[in-house]
Amino acid sequence: MDGKPTVLVVEGRRWVRDSIARWLDDVGMDVMVCPAFELMWAYGNLGKPLVLLRGPSDPVVPFPDDRTRVLRRPPTRSELLAAVEAVIPADAAATSEEA
Repeated sequence: MDGKPTVLVVEGRRWVRDSIARWLDDVGMDVMVCPAFELMWAYGNLGKPLVLLRGPSDPVVPFPDDRTRVLRRPPTRSELLAAVEAVIPADAAATSEEA
């Protein structure tokens, strides 16, 4: 592990998934990608931080804690990065800055 926060991007549409992965990689995060939405619920149940993207017809209900953000699809780069930074644990962000 190199001390950078690791982010899992779960998105069914490849072009959206790849764009988001690039944005996160550009700011120094380790990025993994996956098209399977089942992982989103599994990570949430494990208490992992989540940033959920929703469209007008998506029935997304966030987990009731402060480690989840919900953004309208498509997010801007700055909206996405701000949401990810808001849910990353402070110790992971500090480790990333020290690297």
